[in-house]
Amino acid sequence: MLPTEHLPALRFFYKPKRITQTELGRRIGKSQNFIYRVEAGLRKLEPEEWEEILRALQGKE
Repeated sequence: MLPTEHLPALRFFYKPKRITQTELGRRIGKSQNFIYRVEAGLRKLEPEEWEEILRALQGKE
């Protein structure tokens, strides 16, 4: 099993806002599969990508 170090952190930011993987992906110009792969530990986020996600989540809830 691959490590899932990003799973709790990423979900912590978007789940309380009732945003789906699909919506989060749309907000950052990525697919739902991209978000899934990050959560599953299959794709590591670069610091710039974390910033992009956080900016997207600061918008309308």
